[in-house]
Formats: sequence, structure tokens, C-alpha cells
Amino acid sequence: RRLEDARRKAPARRHPPPEAVSAANPLVHRPQSQPRSATRTDAALRVDLAAALLVEGEWSAAGEWLDQARPMLEALGDDLGRARCLATLAQLHALRGDAEEALRLQAAALRAAPLEVD
Repeated sequence: RRLEDARRKAPARRHPPPEAVSAANPLVHRPQSQPRSATRTDAALRVDLAAALLVEGEWSAAGEWLDQARPMLEALGDDLGRARCLATLAQLHALRGDAEEALRLQAAALRAAPLEVD
């Protein structure tokens, strides 16, 4: 009976509204008004995942993720992202023993986002 009385007297817990949660942690809620940045993030995640898969020796899976990311980055005009994708593809081809294609892709990566030297 005491437990029932305590439950009646205790204020009901209220969860914060979605607006408060998303303000505190923007990763919880993505506004639908930013598809360009969401797409850029999706493409960058694909490149990052491919790089991790290369380290793990999952070359085929890495190639599939890079094949998905490359046209996304080209459509966005994200030169730095495209350069990262091309450099990762170059690494994949080098690991597979295709030095000629690796060099071609590495050169394309450097053209996409040239190094800035002071």
C-alpha cells in the first residue's frame, strides 16, 4: 500500500520534446531541409568505411563502397571528398597489384584537390 501511495504522489516523468532533444544533440534529429549536407555525409561515410575495410583486408567490399561514393561526390562537386575517394581507390588497386591504375587514380586525386604548400 505504501508503494501505491508513493506512486500517486510522485510526479509523472515527462520526456523532453523532440525539439529539445535535437537541440541538445543534433545527431538525434536531422532536419529534412539539408539534403545536400546529408548526401555529402553519406558519401564521406562510404569512403571512410571503405578505408577501414581495406585495413581489414576486405578489398571487394571496400571497392563496392567506393563505387557508391564516387558518383555521389562528383555530383556534389566535393573536390576534397572526391580526392579522398580516388586516393582510396588507388590504394585498393595497388593492393591488388594493378600499379598502372593505382598511379592513374592517384594522379587524378591530386588533380581533384591539389596540395597547398606554403
